[in-house]
Amino acid sequence: MALQQGWQAFHQGRFDQALNHFERQDSLSATAGRALSLIALGRSSEASTVTDRFLNQNPSIWAEALHADILGRQGKRSDAERRLLDVARRAPEQGFFQSLLGEQRVRQGKWQQGTEDFISAMSYRDEQTFAHIARVIADMVDAVAARRIPQADGLKFVNRIDYSAAKKTQEMNAYFAGARRALNNTRRMDRGALREAWSYSDRGGASSAAPPPTPAQSRQPDRQPQRQQPQQAQQRQQRQQRQQRQQRQQRQQRQQPQQRQANPRQPPQQRQDRRRDSRVQTVQQQLSQRVPRPQARPSQMHANIQNMSAVLAEERRLNECLQDMVDPVFPPRWPSSQEEPIDIVEPIGFAQDPILRGSSSIRNQNFRITGGQITIQIILDRCMNSLIAAALAQKPIMLPLTPDSIPRMELNLLDSFTDDMPKLIDLYSEDARIRDQLQLGIGKFIGECVSVPYGGAWHYGDPPESSKVLLGDVTLDPMALARDFLDRDHFDDVSFRSLIDDAELALRSSTSLPTFTEHIDPTPGLEGEGLKLSLAEMWVAYRFVLNDLDAPRIADSIEIQERGEVGYTTFLVDQEFVPQELAGIPGATDSQGRVAMAYLGRTGEFLVLSSRKHFARFLTRTGLALTKSTAKEILSRLSLFRPGWQIVSSPRRAEEMNRHFQGTPLQPPNFHTGATPVLQFSALDADRTPQQLQIRYDRREGIYSVR
Repeated sequence: MALQQGWQAFHQGRFDQALNHFERQDSLSATAGRALSLIALGRSSEASTVTDRFLNQNPSIWAEALHADILGRQGKRSDAERRLLDVARRAPEQGFFQSLLGEQRVRQGKWQQGTEDFISAMSYRDEQTFAHIARVIADMVDAVAARRIPQADGLKFVNRIDYSAAKKTQEMNAYFAGARRALNNTRRMDRGALREAWSYSDRGGASSAAPPPTPAQSRQPDRQPQRQQPQQAQQRQQRQQRQQRQQRQQRQQRQQPQQRQANPRQPPQQRQDRRRDSRVQTVQQQLSQRVPRPQARPSQMHANIQNMSAVLAEERRLNECLQDMVDPVFPPRWPSSQEEPIDIVEPIGFAQDPILRGSSSIRNQNFRITGGQITIQIILDRCMNSLIAAALAQKPIMLPLTPDSIPRMELNLLDSFTDDMPKLIDLYSEDARIRDQLQLGIGKFIGECVSVPYGGAWHYGDPPESSKVLLGDVTLDPMALARDFLDRDHFDDVSFRSLIDDAELALRSSTSLPTFTEHIDPTPGLEGEGLKLSLAEMWVAYRFVLNDLDAPRIADSIEIQERGEVGYTTFLVDQEFVPQELAGIPGATDSQGRVAMAYLGRTGEFLVLSSRKHFARFLTRTGLALTKSTAKEILSRLSLFRPGWQIVSSPRRAEEMNRHFQGTPLQPPNFHTGATPVLQFSALDADRTPQQLQIRYDRREGIYSVR
């Protein structure tokens, strides 16, 4: 039970909980889950220790394969390939070992060898092997979406594996079709249905290891009922179509005498219906006379181009036949035959189960529409356009109305670009009693960034500062948030992210269908100077006042600190390229005048870690929960928050610092558990003044805060 709960938590991204479940077991599957959870949490070195210990205690070929796979996930591809080559030779009956070997070769650029390994592994058709190949293909599709692999190479890779495998299941066919759609649209695949291959088996344990299955057991036997199901479904569909066609013909025969008396000449629509019926009969005859194709094509190491052309031609012909069976759309007759003066569209009954998952809120709640005065809407639109125009005056940029643009605008407001904001004409100011055009522009912008994608509705009030956004059962007040930000004493006093949090909470009571955009991270695979230049170029594009010519200078000042497994990169950059309000915080710079920053690859957001709220968001995005065992790792990251401080990181460090400090003794870190864990620590700033801060962690929401 604990093993199943562990894999369930792992697939849902709750790696801390998964690790707790896996630590209660000592089997091969639990060891694999423990090692993969550690890698996801950024603790790769511990993952190697776990697999080494299990291999020493339970020597088996499966333990060797797991150890080699973990080495490959840590970037040691050549070493992993060498070990898996030996494993695959010793157990040729295991397709999973062959697919693990193919992954290491593909990720090293050995496409030909890796593809042949995958084709050979697909011949076993077991769930574990296909789960592993599916994950590798999803990673390759992501690389194509990020423009790191040519689209043609990705399609060739997927097609060769797909068309060279025999007797694929319906799930396999659907997955390969989805991979091709994602490649053609240059977008990522949905990973919600993917499962880790090591979760499909538990072949090793603390005391013994189960023998590997024989080739006959690995291969799935053909089942005659499964092959007959598509034929039976097609026969049922043909019978239903014949019955519907006969009923339609009978109705037409009953109506023909009356129509001939009223109008000897048949309407064009009835003539088209008759031609359509004859065309449907012809198509049905073609389908019934069609010789059925064999249920499975023989396995091939290399896809035959001529055979593929024949398959595509056959699929195209069948698709055209199905299109001919669809009834054509005719324009409505005019004038209307209805009693009402205007044609009425019949209501559409949506099936609740597939669309709304059984929710009845669509029938109980009213849809929200925009309310208030249109004059106020025009004024607020003008204010927002003036704000965007001031940003565009710096350089050409793109500001989409999405939640990701809110923290970007918040950071850029620290600069002086709003000084050049075009003023509204006096007519607007007099009629609407505008007191602060900047507040209206900011409030309208951040309000649009949540109302457009989340389906919110504005209520425009008079004066304009009273305008609000209605989303579900929640009323959002972006104008008040903009006022608080302008009246703040420091950047950390007010956070625009609170509007995003409230909007996401409001979605739970809303009947709207939100739209989301996914950021494509260009940094995976980059190292050294290439990574520095990429970060510099993105930072220049992120901040309005930076010049494009500054990118090489910024790249020269960057020093990479850490690259996390969950998609973040921390680095140091010269304080010249950071807003002065954040670079001027005491202790924010190191001895060389550099400020720590973080780049979040999943959202494209930049965080200046000298800010309390930015540092708290960075801790949240690392996915590391605050516990007594992780407190030390959290303290080690404080060097990014205040590189100019001397942090009291341990009791021993407190004792050493108190020897040279005259004043109130410095206290070691103190951890308080409970519903909201708190980590309290002390430090000495540059003036040797004691400082105390607290790091709080909300267990329910998984969010950090720094006070």
